[in-house]
Amino acid sequence: MKTKKTGIKLVDKQTDEGLAAEWDKLAPYREELISSGRDLSYHRILSPSLRSMLTDLAEFPARVLDVGCGTGKFLETLAIDNPTGRFVGIDPSSTSINVATSRPKPSDNIEFRACSAEDFATDDSRHGTYDGVIANMLLQNVADLDDVLAACRLLLKAGGVFIFAISHPCFWPRYWGYDEEPWFEYDKELWIEAPFRTSLSATVDPTLRTTHVHRPLHRYLNGLGNAGMTLEKIAEPIPDDGIEGAYPVAWEFPRFLIGRARRTS
Repeated sequence: MKTKKTGIKLVDKQTDEGLAAEWDKLAPYREELISSGRDLSYHRILSPSLRSMLTDLAEFPARVLDVGCGTGKFLETLAIDNPTGRFVGIDPSSTSINVATSRPKPSDNIEFRACSAEDFATDDSRHGTYDGVIANMLLQNVADLDDVLAACRLLLKAGGVFIFAISHPCFWPRYWGYDEEPWFEYDKELWIEAPFRTSLSATVDPTLRTTHVHRPLHRYLNGLGNAGMTLEKIAEPIPDDGIEGAYPVAWEFPRFLIGRARRTS
C-alpha cells in the first residue's frame, strides 16, 4: 500500500541485514550531507540536543559507545572535545564504518567497528564497561527493539546513561504525510519504506530509500523499563527563531524525541 503524495509505502517486517544494506547504499550521500552542513536537523537539533543530555551530567561519561554511529561524525566531535575519554562507534552498515575509518583519525581515543549492538554485546568482557551508550536515530531502524535495548543495558555500567534520539512517534507520521493513510494505525508497529531526504536535500537517486518502524511512544518507554533502564529526562526540541528560518518548511510540532535513561543496578 503506497502513499501517493510522498512515495511512502507500507512493507513487511525487514531484517537487520536488509536494513544495513539500505544504509550501505546511503553512506556516501549521508557523509556528504553532514559534511556540507546540508543536514540541518543533524547540526541544529540532534547533535546539540544529544550533547546537552551528556553535558548536564555531573561528570561527563569517560567511556562512551555509539551504537548505530553511521559515518561517525557525531562521535568524533565528542572524542575531540573529551581527550581523556574512550569512544567506540559501531554500526551494522560496513560501508558507513569504511567511510568513518577512511577519514584521518581525529584523535587516538576513538575506534570504529562494523557490527550491531547485539553482536557487540556477545563478548562478555564488554559487559558493564561503558559509562554512556548513545543511540542516535537508531531505535526506529532496528528489527527488534527489545534485543537492542537489552544489549545496550548489558554494555552499560551500573548507573550508566543511555542517550537516545528517535523520530517522534506522535508527529513523524504527520511530518511525512502518512498519518491519514487508511493503513496507518498509531498503536501498531508498522514498517514503512520511503525515499531518503532531509529538509535541504530532496533525494536525487530514487534507489536511495530507507525503511523505518513506526512504534507508538509507549512501546519505547515500556521497552526501556523492561530492559532495566529508568527514564530520567526527555526533550522535544523545536528550532528557535534563529534556526527556524533556515528550514524551507516551518516546524508545526516536534519531529524528534530525545531522551536519557539510566541503567538500574
